[in-house]
Parts: sequence; C-alpha cells; structure tokens
Amino acid sequence: MIYRVLGPFDRYNYGDLLFPLILKYKIESLGYQVEFYGLVESDFTNYGAVKTLSISNFYSDLSKGDKVIIAGGESLCTSWADLYSYLNKLFDYIYGNRIAKGIDRRINIFSWLARSICSGQSRYPFAFSPRELKLDVSISFNAVGGAALNTWPYKKLHRFVENINDSKLIGVRDNLTYSALKKIRSEMAVELVPDSAILMQRFYSKELDELKIRKKYKLPEKYIYFQVGNEKYSDLNVIYNELKSLANETGYAVVLCAIGHALGHEDLKPLQSLHRMSQADGQNNFIIISDMLNVFDLMCLIKESSLYIGTSLHGVITSLSFGVPYVPLNKEIKKVGEYLKEWGVRSLSQQCDEDQIVELGINALKVNSSDIMRDVERQKNIASEFLDRLIE
Repeated sequence: MIYRVLGPFDRYNYGDLLFPLILKYKIESLGYQVEFYGLVESDFTNYGAVKTLSISNFYSDLSKGDKVIIAGGESLCTSWADLYSYLNKLFDYIYGNRIAKGIDRRINIFSWLARSICSGQSRYPFAFSPRELKLDVSISFNAVGGAALNTWPYKKLHRFVENINDSKLIGVRDNLTYSALKKIRSEMAVELVPDSAILMQRFYSKELDELKIRKKYKLPEKYIYFQVGNEKYSDLNVIYNELKSLANETGYAVVLCAIGHALGHEDLKPLQSLHRMSQADGQNNFIIISDMLNVFDLMCLIKESSLYIGTSLHGVITSLSFGVPYVPLNKEIKKVGEYLKEWGVRSLSQQCDEDQIVELGINALKVNSSDIMRDVERQKNIASEFLDRLIE
C-alpha cells in the first residue's frame, strides 16, 4: 500500500519540514510506502527532510483506491497565490503588498495565475474532494489549521465545507478552525487534535546528537534560543534591549538561530541585525548561527536550550515536546494564539509583546521541564491515537 502525502514541504521552513518526517516515521514503521508532494519538486534530504514531487505529479500519480493525506500548517484554506509566493521571488515581490493581496481575495487573479503555473486541478491547493479530482480516492487531513475560515462569508465557507465533507478523517489543530467547520455542518466528522509534530520527542530523540551540536556551535551550558520572523516584529531596538537585559539578569547566552529561511519567513535578516547591535554594544553573550541547519540539529538546539523565545509555532511545539519553557512572541500571530489556547501549558500560554520579554522570560524559567512533559503527555497520546486511525 502507498500513501500519497501532500503539503507545503517544498520550502525551508522548520515546521513544513517536520510534518512529513512525522508521517514518514509512522507510515514506514507499519511497512507501507509513502510518496511526498509539494507545489514544486524539491529535495531537502541534505537537511534531514524529504524529497517532494510536484503537485502535477501528484495528479498524474493518483489512481483508484489511493490513500491521500493532506498535512501541514494552515493548509486547509491557503490559496495558490499564498503558497506560490513562498517559492518564487518575482511572484512574491508582485504579490507581497496589501493591495495585490486584497485584489486576490476578491477576484483571485493571482491565485488563478499561480494555479495555472502549477497545473492545479482544484480551487484550493490542499483542500479538495474525490469528486473534484474525479477519482475514487480516500482523502484525510492531518492536524491542519485554517483559522482564516472564521473570517470567510457564509456562502464561501458553505461551499468549502460541502466540498471536503466526504473526507475520511478531518483532524484540525485549533478550536477556531473546528468551530468554523462545525458552524456549517454540525454533524461533520471533524476532530480537534494536536499538531502531530508534538510526537517528535517520541519518534526522533535517538536522531539527536547533543554533544556534537554543543561542540560545533561552542554553546554554553545555559542559553536562550531566540528566533523572529522577518515580518513578525515591530521594533528590533526594543527586542534587543529586552534580550540583553534578560541575558544579563540570568547569566545565560542568547543564541540567535533562524527557523524559517523561505520567502515570507527569512528569520535571518532580523537576527543578523540583532547580532550587529550586540557587537556594537560590546555584548559577547549573543551567538548567531547563520547556517541553514539540518532539521534534527535545529530540533536539538531548541531541546538543549533553557528557554525558547520566538514567533514560530513549531518552535513552541518543539519546546512542548521536549519540556522546554517557552515565550511565544507577538500577540498578532493568530495561529500561535489559537493553538496555545487548546494545547499550551496554562502557565506558558500568554503571547508576549516585545517589551515583555524580560518579564515573561523570567516567569517561564520558573516552570519545571518535568511539569511541561507531564502536562503534554495527554496530547501526545491523542496525536498518536489519531495517527493510528489515519494510517491503518
């Protein structure tokens, strides 16, 4: 039996590289075959991730009776234009302003163009039915997000829900997405489940080489892992001063390390600016890691840290999985806020303004790792049970 897994696995963004690894582990452990697909062909095996075929290959490879799994992030309602903008610099440049995005929301001109370029066969790249593909296949959704569904007009949402209603399993990771779907069809077989990446500690701990990582990057015993997306902050001066104060108060170093390198993420840009500020300020306790890291090295860096601070949802989920205290930065990031309402540790679920880094960082460091691990055990069991039904 072969599973065909479709999602945004064709770009270097930590979370997008994690999704297929979790499914790969589970599917292959049961003796089944798996093929991964993104919008375009990609090969991130040098970074510990998977190789993808294109979505046009996905359509041509499909045959009657195949099992399809849609996985990854806010995949449920993402547009062709949004996805393609992370892969093509020219398209991103044109589409990257609010006017262009506003036009696309109304008349879908950029999504039509991206869909045409990718030879798309469905209205939404990662949300379709067997009817839309004109094939008798089984389609399931693995812990996807779709918080934007809650803002859609009723008619648009109704069409969307009716289109995916005959899916085998629909697992969503936040209550906002769950409620939006249930609002249209109360009897819809949708389940609220944690992101399956929460299982990384169970599946991949043996892949992590803590001593190698500490030696390679000359890491001190205690450090704070910090990350911020290029479009996810307001004032780097405020962030720098807060991080400097937190480092000086705790005696911990600050490791600046990117989680997302893809277009639209580009963490390295603000991190390099922060590092330059520290150098100009004579601070020798800021360490920058500029490389595009192997996904397991990245995982290990977060696992070994004393505290994670950042805008990445999967930075937070990695912290949860390994029992690392965390501070989710930027209250405007809805997908992080919605996820933590359901699955976060109660004492660590407050999203942080830039001028609260010291306050919330100190509070987070008071939370024991063992308490986090105990709190998260239940959701790991929920995610595992859902995977058992997804892959059988």
